[in-house]
Amino acid sequence: MHTKPVGMLEASEAASSIREGELIEIGVVGPPHGVKGEFKVQPLTDWPQERLGTRGSRYLKGPESKLQHRRAQQPGIQKVKLMYGRQSVYKGREVWIVKIKGINSPEEAQEIRGYSLMVHESVREELEDDDEFYIQELIGLSVDMAESGEHIGTVVDLLDGTGTYDVLQIRLAADEECIAMLPFAKDIVPIVDLEQGVMKVTPPEGLLDIFMKNKNTK
Repeated sequence: MHTKPVGMLEASEAASSIREGELIEIGVVGPPHGVKGEFKVQPLTDWPQERLGTRGSRYLKGPESKLQHRRAQQPGIQKVKLMYGRQSVYKGREVWIVKIKGINSPEEAQEIRGYSLMVHESVREELEDDDEFYIQELIGLSVDMAESGEHIGTVVDLLDGTGTYDVLQIRLAADEECIAMLPFAKDIVPIVDLEQGVMKVTPPEGLLDIFMKNKNTK
């Protein structure tokens, strides 16, 4: 059984020239809402009103597991038209209720659950602080020890922190199956050099060893 292409066909075809690296993730599609094709979105942006509440072009990128089951002629990244969005609360957390043109039922909305909602980098806001970064700028950076220069891993993600700081996920070079977690704090990550593609870190002594030991005891 084939799934329905998302949105207008001509918009979907137009996205074939867009590279994933040109897009910025602004939210993750959640469960359907109501009977008109609306769905919940978990916001991943500091500008949710502009990104999720303003009519205009957006992009959808499906999870790899879903893309592998879609027809080959359907692009992994699809350009769609956001009709409207409004802020809401779901289970005590902020969500946005979003409507995309071409999604008109809960069943169709369910088909894109887990997809990433994205915008083109050309419309992203300028960051005011030199110590602020977009997640996409950090993913893939080499992580080196600030003092010795030793390469210890690669940034694979940045998680919203429940405390004071966001949390870096680092795939360790010593064991690529091991993911270490490091607070994205100035005293722990004193240098982020996007031009050189490197991040210099000073993790607390023994912290990385803890993740290695925990991985080996599983």
